[in-house]
Amino acid sequence: ITILKNKESKERKSVKLIDDSGFRICLTLWGDLAKNTKFVNNEIIILQDVKIKSFNGKALVFIGGSRVIRNNLPNQRLQELLRFQKFIKTKKIEDLSENSNLGVINFESIADVQAKINAILNQENPERIYCNMVGYLTDVSGEIIFESCDDENCFGRIKLDESQNQYCQKCQKRVYASRTRFMAGLKFSDHSFQINVVGSGDDICLHIFKRSPSELKKSISESFLSQTNFFSGFLFTEYRFRVLFKWDPEQKKLQQNLIKIVPIDMNIESYIFNLEKKLFN
Repeated sequence: ITILKNKESKERKSVKLIDDSGFRICLTLWGDLAKNTKFVNNEIIILQDVKIKSFNGKALVFIGGSRVIRNNLPNQRLQELLRFQKFIKTKKIEDLSENSNLGVINFESIADVQAKINAILNQENPERIYCNMVGYLTDVSGEIIFESCDDENCFGRIKLDESQNQYCQKCQKRVYASRTRFMAGLKFSDHSFQINVVGSGDDICLHIFKRSPSELKKSISESFLSQTNFFSGFLFTEYRFRVLFKWDPEQKKLQQNLIKIVPIDMNIESYIFNLEKKLFN
C-alpha cells in the first residue's frame, strides 16, 4: 500500500502474525523496508530486533536493524509450528481467537514437565525447551508491582541518587518518567504436581488481573485489603499456559519464564470439585 505521510509518498506493508497459542499481532513495515522485505503466506519465521508499539493495542514495527530469520529455527519449536502450519490450512484466520482451543498443542501434566526439566539439568549444555500446561493459579508472590526504567526493553528498578534524581539500576541512566511494571512469582498446580514460574509484562498482568500494571497498582492502593488478601481473590482460576525453560550460565540456574497464558473460567468451588474428581477417579 502506498500512502501519504508527512507530504511524502511512502510504501507501507502490514503482515498479520499468529502462533499456535491463538495469539495474533500485526507487523508494519515502511518505505524501503516494506518494498524489499518479502513474506510468504503461512511461512514460519523468527523476527529479530523489531520494535513493540502500543497504539490501539500492541503492534510490531520493523526498523533498520530488524531481521527476518527463516533458517536455523529451534527444532522443538519448529516441530510444534509445523503441526500448526498444517492445521491452519484447514481453518479461517477469523476462527482463531485468543481463547480458541486449537487442538494441535501438546499439553503436558506438570509432573511430566518436571521430569523433563530434571533430565535437561543433567545435560552438559542444557537446551531451552517450551512446555504447554493446564493448571490452576494457586499463589502470587514477590514484589509484583514496581517502578522501572522507561525503556520498553529494560526492567531495571528505579532508585534515587544522592541528589534525589531517579536513575535506572540496570542501564545506569537518569530516568525522567518511570514506568509501572508487573513481575511476580506464580505457582500453578494440577492433579499431578505444582510448578513455580516468573510472569512479567503488561499482557500477562492483563490476562490474570484484568488490569494494566498501573491500574493494578491503583487497585491495590485503594483496596482496604492487605496485598495478600487482595491477590487471593484471583486464585483458583484455571489457565492454559506456556513456559520457556532456559539455563542461565551466569547465575547457574534454570529460568522458568511464563510467556503465554489464557484463562479458563473457573472458581474455587469448581477447582475443588475437579481436583477431587481427578484424585478419586
